[in-house]
Amino acid sequence: MRLHSLTVTAFGPFAGTVELDVDALHDAGLFLLSGPTGAGKTTLLDAVVFALYGAVPGARRAAGHLRSDHADAGAAPEVVLELTVRGRRLRVRRRAAWDRPKRRGTGTVREQARVSVEELGCDGPQVLSTRLDEAGHLLRELVGMTQDQFCQVVLLPQGEFARFLRADADERRAILQTLFGTGRFAAVEAWLAERRRATARLVEELQGELEVSLGRVDQAAGDAARHGAAVADDAPPAAGPDDTAGAAGSHDPADTADTADTAGAGGPGDGAGADGADPAAGAPDPLTAAQDRVRRLSAAARAQADAAVVELRAARDREAAARAQAGDAAQLAADTADAQELERRRGALAAAAVERPRWTAERAAALRAAPVAGLLPVAAAAERAASTAGRARDAVRRELPGPLRGQPSPALGDLLAATRGELAVLEQLMAETAPTRWASDLARLTSTVAAERAAVDAAGLRRDALPQRRALLAAALDAAAAAAAEEPALERELAAARAARSAADEAAVLATQLTAAATRAQDLRGRGLDAKEAWLAARSRRLDAMAAELAAGLLPGDPCPVCGSAEHPAPALGGADAAVDEERARRSADAAEARAAAAAEQEAGLRARAAAAAARAGDDPAVLAARCTGLEARWVASRTAREEAARSRAALDALAEEERSTSAEVLRATGALAGLEAELAALGRERAAAEERRTAARGEDPDVEQRHARLGDLVHRVERVLDAERQAEATAARAAAAREEAEQAATAAGFPDAAAAAAASLPPAELAALETRLQALDREEAALAERLAEPRFSGGRLEALLGGDPEAPARELAAATEELARAAAALEGAVAAQGLASRRAVELEGLVLEVDDRVERLRPAQSDAVLAERLSRLVEGAGGDNALRMRLSAYVLAARLEQVAEAATERLQRMSSGRYSLVHSDGAGAGRGRAGLGLQVVDAWTGVARDPGTLSGGEAFTASLALALGLSDVVTAEAGGAVIETLFVDEGFGSLDEDTLDEVLDVLDGLREGGRAVGVVSHVAELRARVPVQVLVDKGRQGSSVSVTGLVPRGPGAAPAGDRASAGAAGSRTAA
Repeated sequence: MRLHSLTVTAFGPFAGTVELDVDALHDAGLFLLSGPTGAGKTTLLDAVVFALYGAVPGARRAAGHLRSDHADAGAAPEVVLELTVRGRRLRVRRRAAWDRPKRRGTGTVREQARVSVEELGCDGPQVLSTRLDEAGHLLRELVGMTQDQFCQVVLLPQGEFARFLRADADERRAILQTLFGTGRFAAVEAWLAERRRATARLVEELQGELEVSLGRVDQAAGDAARHGAAVADDAPPAAGPDDTAGAAGSHDPADTADTADTAGAGGPGDGAGADGADPAAGAPDPLTAAQDRVRRLSAAARAQADAAVVELRAARDREAAARAQAGDAAQLAADTADAQELERRRGALAAAAVERPRWTAERAAALRAAPVAGLLPVAAAAERAASTAGRARDAVRRELPGPLRGQPSPALGDLLAATRGELAVLEQLMAETAPTRWASDLARLTSTVAAERAAVDAAGLRRDALPQRRALLAAALDAAAAAAAEEPALERELAAARAARSAADEAAVLATQLTAAATRAQDLRGRGLDAKEAWLAARSRRLDAMAAELAAGLLPGDPCPVCGSAEHPAPALGGADAAVDEERARRSADAAEARAAAAAEQEAGLRARAAAAAARAGDDPAVLAARCTGLEARWVASRTAREEAARSRAALDALAEEERSTSAEVLRATGALAGLEAELAALGRERAAAEERRTAARGEDPDVEQRHARLGDLVHRVERVLDAERQAEATAARAAAAREEAEQAATAAGFPDAAAAAAASLPPAELAALETRLQALDREEAALAERLAEPRFSGGRLEALLGGDPEAPARELAAATEELARAAAALEGAVAAQGLASRRAVELEGLVLEVDDRVERLRPAQSDAVLAERLSRLVEGAGGDNALRMRLSAYVLAARLEQVAEAATERLQRMSSGRYSLVHSDGAGAGRGRAGLGLQVVDAWTGVARDPGTLSGGEAFTASLALALGLSDVVTAEAGGAVIETLFVDEGFGSLDEDTLDEVLDVLDGLREGGRAVGVVSHVAELRARVPVQVLVDKGRQGSSVSVTGLVPRGPGAAPAGDRASAGAAGSRTAA
């Protein structure tokens, strides 16, 4: 993994945008991040972690406040990181959640966190993800580390530098397994553990199935288990009193499980044979004994089934004899009971024959009267209807006026026709002279006349007010035209005043820039003089060491350029870096002089521009501003007056048009009013004529409407009387016809009159019941004759059955039934016994096969379980065969840790002047901890290996740094691991003495050869003199800024990457 660039905006102490070119720092190999406390050195490292993981490390994560308090209100906190990981170049842009100001009104709105991951390829950027969870998962997969592991291995934050050195075995395992991709070995452990559990579950399941089968054997055996000793004498003996399948016939599932476990324990290392038997004892194993016991129980059940078949045959013969005897007794008892029942029915039939003549006569009379009975209700209903119609006729006649009640129907008909004619005349008169008609027309004309009179008055008032409005508009037009005439002159004066004010503002800005430029030019001139003095001093030192420089170029056998000798017995030493120092100082002096010249040129340009702007202004800015304000107000007023004059002209034109339209309106309204008044007078005359016609038509009634209502009521009453007369006559005729028809029908049926026929008739239900009695009597006579003719009652047998003891057949039947019940019960018991014995024998024969199958499946499963148990415990470090108690994955990681310790020792010995070495320890930890991932420090001065926790602060720092660098070397060399090309070390150098610091810096500087870079974060003053390439973080009231010094500019002729770190402070680049 290699970082290319980092851009931070409104993040931590950085108010604006800060850009850091990490590629340029990679060229140097070793660089320093320095600055005062709180300036933001660690914040740059936090920004890297935030870009990759969305959070900052350590206690700063809990604070949750990432946005800079110095930033503008609308600036969003954002980090952009470009890096290459696993051969893919990515750009990660991540924005923290923050509260931005509302675009409208006051207050803030919560902006949620955002992220964008792009891959930079030949075809341009390609977006991989914009979702927080998806981007986090993608970056963790590519980097190959969690946030905490990344900080321990790549980005060692303050206070956690030595965590990996002092970590326990489990913590180291998590880090190493992630870095080296050894998950496949852990997967082997997991697979073996799952295999152990699976085989154990299979053995448990098979043992359970065997227990179930043996339980079913005991349940099915029943009496066979208790009579097992009665089987053949040559049956195999039981395995012993302790065997779970002993010859006693009892079975305990828990015992079976124990014996199955005992049989399964005979795996490798336990001395048992492949067949599960104990070769020392020579006896069958418990599983074999269980199989023998099941076979003995099956044989006993088969013998019991054969004996039950013999008993069943005897029970069937006894039951058949008892059933025949009971049948004979039942037939005798039935015949006796039937004879007694026939005798009783013969007596009842003789008594019913006495009533037959009377029932026959009643039926015949009722049948003759049936036709007459149907006509009598019709005649009665017709008479009732005639009576009702007569009463209704009398009631409606009483509703007529007194003189009309006794009038005959023809006279009432004539009166009805005359009254209807008068009603038609009245209805036509009422329609033509309705009061509502005159009222609506009168109200309409009156309202219209009032409206037209009001319109005439209003038009006259508008016409009289027009001259005064015309005078006012003419005066306003004259005043607005005079004010609008000043607009062109005021516009020219305002443009000149605005130009002068802009020049004054520009002069003030340029004056401020001129002051800053003068200060910067003076500062750069001083720096140029200091750089030139440094170059002259370096040149003097080079001249002093010229002999050593010449000696450095001597080769054996070549003549010396000074003395000409081909031998060089004592060449001068030292000063080998004088030429490099002089060249570096010369470049710094040239660069400083160029910057001072550019600053002076910028100052002169600003001074000339400021003078020109002041000349254009010509007056004080405040005076110019006041002049512009006054002219703008006068120009706006003049422009407003011009618009007002235009509106006044338009209003005068509209007023003239209004005068013409108002005069026309007065003439039209006056004419319309005269016409409406004439129409109102004509309507009054027509209404008076209609009233005279209504008075003539009302007669003696108060008005026409009341006369019409009285005559209409009379018509209605007369119509009802005539209808009632017609209805009464019709119903009386129908009643007379119905009475005559009933009398004729009674005479035809043989009755003297209709009343006699009504007395002889019967209701349908009684007639049906009488018919039913006669038919039942006929059927009973026929049935009794048929029963008496049966053979069992012929030949005097009926008399014999009736003459004997009536209770004797019942006693014989009861005795025979009891014997049959006893024989049937015995047969039922024999059938049940035979069925149970047969099912038991068949079931046990099937269970013999089932138990054999269960045992054959259990034996290999037990062997597999033992093997899986031993292998799983071996790779987990828990078995007796693993003396170190080390997991398989830990064993692989231990080899990697041993390589890491060797690589770390190579640098630690240089840092500690050969005293300390790091070695891998496979000893067990405290208590019962597993071995494999321990680290120890070997002290060459004492020869003792000790725990890293015994090192002092400075020693622990150098050991931790060496371990981190060694871890990076081994991971880089691993084909499947993540390549780490950028490391950061945050603080810790203050605990080192001067010599140790030199050794540590030499080791870090040597990392350039592998293409890696190490950034040292520190504010120790001594490091600023020792590390030439520096990232300077400075703080201020407006936020922190970042600048880079000591980098050699890239371009043609630039020094190789290996020489850039020693090129000195040849230039600087401000990134913010």
